[in-house]
Amino acid sequence: MPGSEESLRFAQRLGIGRYVPCILVFTDIGDLKVHVLPFDGRTADQIYRRVREWVDSYYEINRGILDHWSSLEGQIRRLTLDAAGSLRAIRDWPDECHRDWQNLQQVAELVRTLAEGHGAAVQQIAALAADWTQPSEVRSILRDFSTRLSDFDKQAAEVEMLKSAAAYLADQVTPEGIRRCIQTPSSRQY
Repeated sequence: MPGSEESLRFAQRLGIGRYVPCILVFTDIGDLKVHVLPFDGRTADQIYRRVREWVDSYYEINRGILDHWSSLEGQIRRLTLDAAGSLRAIRDWPDECHRDWQNLQQVAELVRTLAEGHGAAVQQIAALAADWTQPSEVRSILRDFSTRLSDFDKQAAEVEMLKSAAAYLADQVTPEGIRRCIQTPSSRQY
C-alpha cells in the first residue's frame, strides 16, 4: 500500500484496524476469507514461520489448480509464438505472390517468343533455366525443353543436309559422281 495513511484507511474499511501493523493474506480473488497476522508480541522468526506455513499450505492445497494455470499459460505462449509465425507468413505472402507473378510473366514471354520463332527463344530458355528465382520445377522443365530443342535443331540440320545430298545425288549422271557423293556425304557442302 502506498503510504501509511492509505494502509490504515484500507484496514479500517476491512474491519482489521485494531491489528495494524499486520500482514494481510488473500488466498484467492473474491474469497471472503483472509488471513491476518498481527505483529504485536511476535518475533521476526515467528512471523516468518507463520507466513511460510500459509504460503506452503496454499501451494500444497492448490497444486492442481496452479499446474492447470501454468499449463494454460504455456499453451498461450505456444499459440502466441505460432500466431507470430503465421503472421510473418501472411505478411510475406504478397511478396511471394508477386515473385510468382513475375515468374509467370517471364514464362508467358518465353511462350510468345517461341510462337514468333525459336531462334531468340533458345537463349531465353537457357537464361530462365539458369535463373534461381524461378521455381525448381520450372527450371527443370526448361532445361529438359532446351535439350530437346537442341536435339530437334540437330535433327533438322541433318534432314536439311540429307535433302541437299539427295538433290545433289539426283543431279549426278556419272558413276564416279554418284560414288563420290555416297562415300563422303558428310564432308561435302550441298
